[in-house]
Amino acid sequence: MMRNIVLFDLDGTLTPARGSMTPQNESAIMELLGVSRVGIVTGSNLDYVKQQVPHHLFVDGLEVFPCNGTQHWIYAHDKWKQLHPFFSMKETLGATTYRRLVYDLLSLQRNFMNKHPLEVTGTFISYRESLLNWCPIGRDAGPTERATFEEFDSKSGWRNQTLKEVRSLVEGYACKPKIEVKLGGVTSFDIFPEGWNKTFVLNRIGNDTPWFVGDRCEGDGNDREIYEKLLPTGKAFSVNHHDETPAIINEMIKALKKA
Repeated sequence: MMRNIVLFDLDGTLTPARGSMTPQNESAIMELLGVSRVGIVTGSNLDYVKQQVPHHLFVDGLEVFPCNGTQHWIYAHDKWKQLHPFFSMKETLGATTYRRLVYDLLSLQRNFMNKHPLEVTGTFISYRESLLNWCPIGRDAGPTERATFEEFDSKSGWRNQTLKEVRSLVEGYACKPKIEVKLGGVTSFDIFPEGWNKTFVLNRIGNDTPWFVGDRCEGDGNDREIYEKLLPTGKAFSVNHHDETPAIINEMIKALKKA
């Protein structure tokens, strides 16, 4: 029997950036779980998802597809269960290429800190098996630091400029597959082997019909590929803010109940 699975981006779609899921989205997801499989596909790893999403939603069946869907986790029998082996970015690119990539990112991080006196925290580069995340202000940054950086980036266009620089660097690497670089959330960059964007999750869901909701669906946003792939089916939706998501979920529920 053909079923449906509704996939959601996390930051900006179900939650504020690195924040907790809103009660409105929590209630809407609870209702949606009654009529469909529901999953979160995100560039973040499982630990970040667990920090942002209420535990009882996992108990009720919410699935997690971290690192752009290259991983698949469910919560069952009081523990997390990994459904597929991890994909290794280091092994795929090779040790030499991976080391060069980290070196180049650290050089860019130093240049950023030298030129822009913004407050930073720590963990600038986060390796997530199948994806590398570079966050110039640090993954440990709080709401104030993030808001300051977001305002700086909005006025200066720094991330868009730096995105071109990083892409130019990796194009010079002699590696196969090539390396993709995308904007991650509002403060970072996601870097991964070519093809390991969020469309990868479609390999993880079996024959169920996918739906998708995201907020970074244009330009260099990391939701763009899966959004554009599903858009012709009428099952892809873009939001500008996580407060818009409950209304979309309510319309989905109506459609799924009629199907």
